[in-house]
Amino acid sequence: MSRFTRTFDRLKAEGRTGLVTYITAGDPSLARTRELLPALVRAGADVLEIGVPFSEPLADGPVIQRATERALKAGATLDKVLTIVEEVRPSIDVPLVLFTYVNPVVAIVLGMIVLGEQVTVGLIIGFPLVIAGCWLAATGGRFRSRDTLGDLPPLATD
Repeated sequence: MSRFTRTFDRLKAEGRTGLVTYITAGDPSLARTRELLPALVRAGADVLEIGVPFSEPLADGPVIQRATERALKAGATLDKVLTIVEEVRPSIDVPLVLFTYVNPVVAIVLGMIVLGEQVTVGLIIGFPLVIAGCWLAATGGRFRSRDTLGDLPPLATD
C-alpha cells in the first residue's frame, strides 16, 4: 500500500482533512530545506510538496516565482533537491510530492544517457519531453551526434 493510500485512508478514518504543505527547495538555502522538511512533519503536515526551482517558472504565481529565484541563487538544482529528499526520507513517513517542470527532468535523463557513455553535454535547453522521447526512440537510446543538441523555444508547437 502506498504512502498516499495509507495517509488518505487514515485521514478518512479520523474524519479529518489533511494538511498538505509546500516548500520551494533551496529557499532560503539547501541546508535550511533539509531542516524544514522534517520540521513540517513534526508540525503536523500529512503530505509534503517540494517545489524544484526552475529558471522559467511560467506556471507559478509571484510568491513561488520569487522563492524560486532565491533558491536558484542559493544553488538549488534538481540533483541537489533529490539528494536532500534521499537524506531526509528515512526520517519522514509522509507522502512526498515533487513539483517540477519537465525541462529539468529531461535534462537529467538525457544527461544520464550521455554521461553513461562518458560524454559531456554542455547544454540542453527547452527540450520538450515528447521531442526527447521521439529522439531517443529514433536513435535507439543513443545520440548520433553527441556534441550537438538543438534548442526548441518554449513556445514551439508539435
